[in-house]
Amino acid sequence: MAGARPLHLHTVESVCTDLIGGRAVAVGADGTPHSLDKETSRAVLAWYCKNRAKWAGNVTVIDAAAVVDASKVKPPAVAEMAAAAEQERRSLLLTIVEAHRFGGLHAFSDKGRAPESFVFEPLKPITLLEGWNGSGKTSVLNAIIWCLTGQLLRPQRKPEETAEEFACRIQVNASTPPTAHKLTPVTPLPDKHFPPALSHEKLPLDTWVELTFADEAGNSLPAIRSTQKH
Repeated sequence: MAGARPLHLHTVESVCTDLIGGRAVAVGADGTPHSLDKETSRAVLAWYCKNRAKWAGNVTVIDAAAVVDASKVKPPAVAEMAAAAEQERRSLLLTIVEAHRFGGLHAFSDKGRAPESFVFEPLKPITLLEGWNGSGKTSVLNAIIWCLTGQLLRPQRKPEETAEEFACRIQVNASTPPTAHKLTPVTPLPDKHFPPALSHEKLPLDTWVELTFADEAGNSLPAIRSTQKH
């Protein structure tokens, strides 16, 4: 079908809109047009688009009945959406990165006190980070990535989610046995030079990262992610 938009130029919304509207989507290396020619198919897809919570779940008896009912209704007429490349895009400039108790940038404490927040203000369009292995270059990027996505970069692995806690054992010194604790991947470990009394002292989990962006008009747009637990 001539004029079918390639799949890689679509968003989820525009794919659904075109298929529901009876238009084709070009798929594969040769751009083969794919469309839903039957009204019942388009009507069912329209039902699923209105009920996106059902996409990742099992289809219940009630859902099946609703799908059957939807297939009996004429699919809605929907106008074609502009291609993602043609839509107006906003340009945001990262101006400030501020992190508090973020693993890789901080130890848990600084001489027994909460560490000062890490603040980084990029001043140029391109910023190069230089330093020894383990100096925190990747951690700066991870602070940005975690704030925006909730994920972390790992060496030679895909980005990973960070919400799940993992068990760890901390030994303050050789004369005391290790104790079991739960941490998240963004939580810094206690400073071995100023260890807390792990037998009775609770460690507050208060890691957060705030990013500040500026748009074309100079408006300040903050984004923040935090994880807190006591």
